[in-house]
Amino acid sequence: MKRFLCLVLFLLFNQVNVFAIEWVNLVTPNGKNVALDMDSVSEIDGYYFYNIKFINDNRNTPVIITMQSGIKHPFSARIKAYNESEYTSLNGDYANIALNKTAKLEPVTYDSVVHTCYKAVKDIKHPTVSNLIILK
Repeated sequence: MKRFLCLVLFLLFNQVNVFAIEWVNLVTPNGKNVALDMDSVSEIDGYYFYNIKFINDNRNTPVIITMQSGIKHPFSARIKAYNESEYTSLNGDYANIALNKTAKLEPVTYDSVVHTCYKAVKDIKHPTVSNLIILK
């Protein structure tokens, strides 16, 4: 009985917080895979902020980028980069997502990973009747 109580007390006072990042897989019109961290999607100071993950073609390794995009247009900026282990250890770093906010947004191409993620973010933050059916 004494061991049982010690075990219970140990478990109560040494709780491990489990954190899971919810990635949603998307595909660009030209077939490139990209993932959007659903928990990172934020609307702050008139901009969307969100984290995306894709394979860096030069190194063939995953890279995670914090993006800032306009709300009414897909002009965007890359404001932070992480490797997977750093991003996971920071639990997504959501508290600092707008830390490097910029006024210098650039146009994005239609078939890019950024444009694909921007459309998904816009659908999440401002759903319409037509895309509600698709998201569910």
